[in-house]
Amino acid sequence: MEDRVTQIEAGDAPSATKQRKGRSATRLKDITKDRIEGKLLPIEFDRNWNPTGEHRTKYVSFVSLLARNKPSITYLTWDAVDDRVKNQIWDTIRV
Repeated sequence: MEDRVTQIEAGDAPSATKQRKGRSATRLKDITKDRIEGKLLPIEFDRNWNPTGEHRTKYVSFVSLLARNKPSITYLTWDAVDDRVKNQIWDTIRV
């Protein structure tokens, strides 16, 4: 049986000092751009008000992004979040 040796060029060798990239922050640039241009995605809901349809994933990602970034992380529960902040989030979603 013949031994096969693979040559690795200097640029192909894994570096011990190179760190693996983590996940980057979700920015949803396409939704932001569409909102600036006044375009709205049609969102459908089922009878329990759960989003359905073609744009469901983008809608859920957008709402989740707002819920993560708008209120301070010091709140222990959603009920403790100030109504003013909740209204800002709702206004952003409705536009």
